Amino acid sequence: LSEAVAAGHPGADALVRRRARLIGRAVALLADLVNPDVVVVHETFSGAHPRYLDAIREEAVERSHLCEDPERIVAPGTGERALDVAAGTAVLANIYADPLRTVAFDQSPGV
Repeated sequence: LSEAVAAGHPGADALVRRRARLIGRAVALLADLVNPDVVVVHETFSGAHPRYLDAIREEAVERSHLCEDPERIVAPGTGERALDVAAGTAVLANIYADPLRTVAFDQSPGV
């Protein structure tokens, strides 16, 4: 499918656009239930072909009651700071796994 999309095959494009719209519907539901600041869509085509990310955004904004800013829906970045983000992810995983332990640690004397 990736090769067909890259080659500009109209059927492949239509299939991936439909898929993007369905993902946009799911993002709209998520936005209405959780109202996150940012939604990172890790979908095969949205990072490589921005037009599919745009289709996800359009569908989500059209169907959501809360998500009015399409820029809140992003594809994962792998830019020059990817290693920094990866390192931060390891730290955040521990914080999210046991947030109360982290708070207790922060309240120790001299910190």
